[in-house]
Amino acid sequence: MYLILISVSLCIFYFVLFFVSPELFNQERGKIGLSSLFSVTLILLLSFLGYFIAFNISDTELSNRFLHGFGGGFMAFLVCFLIVRDTRLKINKFQFFVLSILIVTASELQMRFSSSFYKIMLALSLQQLLMIRGLI
Repeated sequence: MYLILISVSLCIFYFVLFFVSPELFNQERGKIGLSSLFSVTLILLLSFLGYFIAFNISDTELSNRFLHGFGGGFMAFLVCFLIVRDTRLKINKFQFFVLSILIVTASELQMRFSSSFYKIMLALSLQQLLMIRGLI
């Protein structure tokens, strides 16, 4: 259930960035079209493919690392790339890199804030996963 929420959140985040990012760079706002539908579909398909791969990795630690790297880093970068492509933002590579890093960092900070302030565990540590599976 939590992973489905992450995938839906990435799609919502796509639309938020779709309307906000042109304003940040003082450019004309794009229109939602077929490319946006394709982008949202791509985000969902790649998210579920990543979850499928992570669940089929037998090593718990490697699976957890893959899920965080793919689901957190790669997917956030992908959303940024799709936004730049779909809105036709005219930014250089350095601006794209900084924007993407800020978005990935904001996502990680939000997860850390939620887990410490609200006492919500969004991602289990390796030790907690091993305890749940009865391996320790």
